[in-house]
Amino acid sequence: MGVSGRGRAAAVAAVLALAAACGGAGEERRGEAAEPAVRLWASPIVRWEPGARRAVGFALENPTNRTVHVASPDPANARVDVYAGADGLRVCGAAPVEPPAPGPPVALAPGDRLSVRVDLEAACGGVPPGEYRFEVGYRAAAPAGADAFSGTLAARHGQVLVSGPGTSGEAVSRGGVEPSPPEREPARRGRAPGARGGRGRRAPAPAAAPAPAPEGR
Repeated sequence: MGVSGRGRAAAVAAVLALAAACGGAGEERRGEAAEPAVRLWASPIVRWEPGARRAVGFALENPTNRTVHVASPDPANARVDVYAGADGLRVCGAAPVEPPAPGPPVALAPGDRLSVRVDLEAACGGVPPGEYRFEVGYRAAAPAGADAFSGTLAARHGQVLVSGPGTSGEAVSRGGVEPSPPEREPARRGRAPGARGGRGRRAPAPAAAPAPAPEGR
């Protein structure tokens, strides 16, 4: 009876340990799948048109169902890198300040976005026309207040399409070649407009003037 009691106790302990292990694993999985309080949103395609100021815009987004407070967004806290080619050659970009620039707390309601625009005219104004890749990241400073968010947000990626000058009165985007004027159609041989086809009749000769009548005697 004593041995059987010890066996039952061991079995109960094993079941409790297994339940605790499964519960801990489930909590860990739920923690990993939980949405971050704030995340970045960026358009997958950015277009830089001729004559327009070059910049990359993104937003801080609240994907949760509760209001979150963040420091007022500052472009100085953003990192933007523009790459060319398959080798990932960095051609231009902007680096964030260290430490992150603080700002007053701003309430971010569920589903709301705070827009940020990073000016890259000085850094990327000389990038030639073509297709590039961009990566944008952001580090939020810690604002004062309860339920406040701070930290580095996961980066977002996209494509930058840089256009060259237009073709109307300017050089085309590739090669800077001026478009040649359209060739004129060669003039057709033929009679002047209004002339009748085929052989025309000859104009009648002018009638001879009548002879003067003889003078009477």
